Amino acid sequence: MMLKRLLTAVLLISLIIAFSVGCPIRWATHLPCPGCGITRACLAAFRLDFVDAFHYHPLFPMIFLAACGLMIFAFRYKTRNGKRIKEMRLEDVGVIFGQIFDTKAGIVSAVVFAASFTSVYIVRWAVTLLGSDSPLDFRLVMA
Repeated sequence: MMLKRLLTAVLLISLIIAFSVGCPIRWATHLPCPGCGITRACLAAFRLDFVDAFHYHPLFPMIFLAACGLMIFAFRYKTRNGKRIKEMRLEDVGVIFGQIFDTKAGIVSAVVFAASFTSVYIVRWAVTLLGSDSPLDFRLVMA
């Protein structure tokens, strides 16, 4: 119960910070974080504007694939254990992630995911520090 209250407090504080200052990393460092632009990229993709989506965040398809994979593992866990979504607890989420990382494909996917985001982060820092005239100009950097 204490953990649930702590997580709720952290979530509320995060939402307050996000709506008041935007991305806290960008606010503090004036440099974009690895996830900056993902929401705008997904919204652009929903409008079928994939060029804009790519410019906001070039890895937006990976987020979609990761979410689909997580839902598949969650659905498998739910059906095997006969639980409804409302009955799932934080421990169940830990078991689901444990099942993902028990497979070689899950580990390789996580490493590729982390390496890709790290690469984009480094490129974004370079673009931001070099200026917006760079050929790797992301629209987020110009915003």
